[in-house]
Amino acid sequence: DTQADQLRPHIGAGKPDPIVATDADAAGQKAAHGAFWQLAARNANPQHLLVADGKDPAEMLQTAGPDALHAALSAPTDLADAVIAARLSQYTDRLDTVEGRVFAARRAAEVIAALPDGWIERTDRLVDQTGIAKPTAMSEVIDAVEAWTADPRGLAKKHIAERTPTLRTPEPDTADTSAARTQLPPPPGQRWAALAESIHAGLSRDPYWPALARTIDQAATGGIDVQTLLPGLLDDNPLPDTHPARSLDFRLIDAAGDVTRPTTCSPAPISREDDEAAAQARRAAADRATADRRRTTADIHQEPQPTVQRGVRHMPNPAERAQPRGGPQR
Repeated sequence: DTQADQLRPHIGAGKPDPIVATDADAAGQKAAHGAFWQLAARNANPQHLLVADGKDPAEMLQTAGPDALHAALSAPTDLADAVIAARLSQYTDRLDTVEGRVFAARRAAEVIAALPDGWIERTDRLVDQTGIAKPTAMSEVIDAVEAWTADPRGLAKKHIAERTPTLRTPEPDTADTSAARTQLPPPPGQRWAALAESIHAGLSRDPYWPALARTIDQAATGGIDVQTLLPGLLDDNPLPDTHPARSLDFRLIDAAGDVTRPTTCSPAPISREDDEAAAQARRAAADRATADRRRTTADIHQEPQPTVQRGVRHMPNPAERAQPRGGPQR
């Protein structure tokens, strides 16, 4: 905590995110996990640098030189992503069930809530990773944000005390892996941001932008010239100031037709939202039944307390009156 407090002057808007440098062994993973929660409790979004061969940055500076250290520090990975991935990995074999998806989303939501920004984008990514319904994921994140805001230091200590999950660390770059990484397409939100800003200023900053970006991506994949279509959708009807991305999303879905609509050849018998709501209702009913059983058991084992009233004389029963004191008379 003392070291994290010393970084407070260097944390905040307009300042680079702190970088946690560790090696890949168990001790390094535990240190990275603890550092994430300590720094997140101080409103930081910590990044991660995996130092090869068990070296620390000072040793890397001495052995490899300042250029190598600067290059390594210029390409850190997101530590929150590693913590989320580690938590989700504990539910990999249960994501085909409603309960598994809800529990996985709840664990990831605790990490998302601890970050100073990026909640919407990370929630969308969580939906893609787990298959959970977006309203359920958003509800979990909102609950986690409220809990974190109320006591960030206390929750940080609680998470640090938990068993350290195995963080997924990236493999060191080689010429092949570095080239392959640069060839990966950016996510839709980044790929179409320039087009969005060219047709309506601030469109890519709308909370609904990730959904619109996915719709644009689906339309482009389906062979639609979105570069021409999107500006044309605004010719006669400019976007409103409130939720412009949502408005354009509806227009694009209507204009693109079946390309952006989900297939209906094999509809699901029940939506994920209804399925998850039913699961939550089952859990609530089970909790109520358990509580009722406990109360019933307590009532059975509780001994009734006798009551004594003044002035009331005990009256013997007929059998007692039939046997006078001193035994039966002859």
